Amino acid sequence: MMKFAEAIESGEPLVVYGDGRQTRDFTYVTDVTEVIETCLHRDEAVGKTLNIGTGVPTSVNELVNLFSLVRSNRSQVVKSPARPGEISASYANISKAKETLDYEPRVGLREGIELFMRWYRDGKRNGSKNQLWNDET
Repeated sequence: MMKFAEAIESGEPLVVYGDGRQTRDFTYVTDVTEVIETCLHRDEAVGKTLNIGTGVPTSVNELVNLFSLVRSNRSQVVKSPARPGEISASYANISKAKETLDYEPRVGLREGIELFMRWYRDGKRNGSKNQLWNDET
């Protein structure tokens, strides 16, 4: 997400590794923090391992399209060779979290991207690099 935001804001192409059909489960941060807070106050969560996500696989190609919709322009996409060892599909099975905590993700992917881009732009205006990890990550 951060790499896409940086590329879009600087007018650079979006780099997609592999064919872009690999899937991930993109979860907005407030959905995660709300579940953590809920777990702190619910006895039925003690000692349980719960997957938090949306339970919806989204391809990298779909993610590129959503970023383009949010920015109202088509960003150039550059395909790069797949990264060695990268898995093709990953998404959370959230059934246990639903059963234990009545968990339902609240923020959809498009809304999450809009919120994320607003956060990113606000940080840029305020002089923050929004650097959560080093450039080699």
